[in-house]
Amino acid sequence: MTWPLEDDAAWRPVRQHWSLPEGLTYLNHGSFGLPTRAVIQVQGQYLDRAAAEPMDFFVRELEPELIAARDRLADFVGADRGNLVFVENATYGMNVVAESVGLAAGDEVVMTTHEYGAVFRIWHRKCEEVGARVVEAKLPPRLESSDEIVDAVLAALTPKTKLVVFSHITSATAMKLPAERITRAVQDRGVAVCIDGPHAPGILPLELDALGCEYYTAVCHKWLSAAHGTGFLYVHPQVQATVRPSLLSWGRVQPAVPETWQDEFTWTGTRDMATYLSLPAALDFLAEFGWETLRRRTHYLARYARESIANLTGHDALIPDEEDWYGAMITMPLRNDGRPWVEFRDTLRSRFQIEALVYDVNEQRFIRTSCYLYNTKDDVDHLVEALRVLLY
Repeated sequence: MTWPLEDDAAWRPVRQHWSLPEGLTYLNHGSFGLPTRAVIQVQGQYLDRAAAEPMDFFVRELEPELIAARDRLADFVGADRGNLVFVENATYGMNVVAESVGLAAGDEVVMTTHEYGAVFRIWHRKCEEVGARVVEAKLPPRLESSDEIVDAVLAALTPKTKLVVFSHITSATAMKLPAERITRAVQDRGVAVCIDGPHAPGILPLELDALGCEYYTAVCHKWLSAAHGTGFLYVHPQVQATVRPSLLSWGRVQPAVPETWQDEFTWTGTRDMATYLSLPAALDFLAEFGWETLRRRTHYLARYARESIANLTGHDALIPDEEDWYGAMITMPLRNDGRPWVEFRDTLRSRFQIEALVYDVNEQRFIRTSCYLYNTKDDVDHLVEALRVLLY
């Protein structure tokens, strides 16, 4: 089937594949993602199997099925099957990198000013432990060229720089960073690269081996609509020998013993493995629409949101209006009416049944809309009307 990009009538029935409450306008897919009904069904089947006969499931059946799901993911993101492991989320993966990169006193870790707050916390704590420090590459408030991003990162490098950490797509500001250019430029200076990529799988076509970064951590429960708690960590072969799992257990189900870096992540103790095992169902579901259709439709809606909110407020986004700069999310400046941002966000939910990300930077308020296949332009129009009522 060929899906019409702009025909909302064709897309409205798609909403039934998610368990969204009736009447809810959900424009925040980027925060947690929503698993499809198909994924929830498969996840439940695996949970039933584990509950009915845990010895058979965990000891005899789990490992080959887990490896098959992991290999499917590796193929999807363009990674050799020996270069990727499942982890619960990108935060878990980033903690593994922090424990594995070998920071020492005097080292520096460079991060852009647009990085996710939890990632800053991880690296600040690790640097404090060993006597290293975090250096921020300050990006301009308004960006016009990717050169500005690459130049800011390179300007922050010193002979002490051990690692550069940056987002493939930033979280709050919803901006695509030029990952290939940054990676090549940084590695040309002899510095390793870790990419924080939770918003990339599904929205960007990934070829991780070709990208060449040392580390890449991401999730599948956002834009692949997989079960919550489905993430992965990619590690380049050159640094796999140094990887230390944050949680150490048997590695594999006994009597097997760990033989590769991946094996240490196969068995980390008794837990719900259905999240990982149901991932192929998520990939199968979205493949029916087509990956390019997913990207084009969600960007179409994000661009419509950008135009509609700018028409209301008179203020555009802080990045160029080009697909190279944003995908399924767009962040827009709003007038700050004086109420706390949490109150403003929750008023959208309680009064208008709208979920969207709201936050402040100093006195400037922003709203981020995240659009997915279950959304239509009606959702954006409802948000814009709510903003009109609240602010104008």
